[in-house]
Amino acid sequence: MHNFYNGIERLLERIAREIDNHVPQRANLHQQLLEQMSLEIDHKRPAVISFNTRKILEDYRGLRHVVRNIYAFEFESEKLHPLVDNSPFILSQIILECQAFATFIEQYK
Repeated sequence: MHNFYNGIERLLERIAREIDNHVPQRANLHQQLLEQMSLEIDHKRPAVISFNTRKILEDYRGLRHVVRNIYAFEFESEKLHPLVDNSPFILSQIILECQAFATFIEQYK
């Protein structure tokens, strides 16, 4: 699940770098990145991900923090199971929303 979220985050970082010309650099950059990608930037681009997708991704971001800062033996399986179970849904949402975003970008190249 950590790698699953990291892949999504790398995609969002690339959009932030290439389209927005701004990747958050603060201590809470991962949270700021999700927020940035869920907001429309006037005269530049629509939101990349929906508010609902952002809220779901916050749980995966939380897991990322645990993996990076706490040893794996401290995982609580009851918190991990919903992330595993929901991963096909969130992946399909990310694909749909990124495809819509790519269509927008192609139209305004």
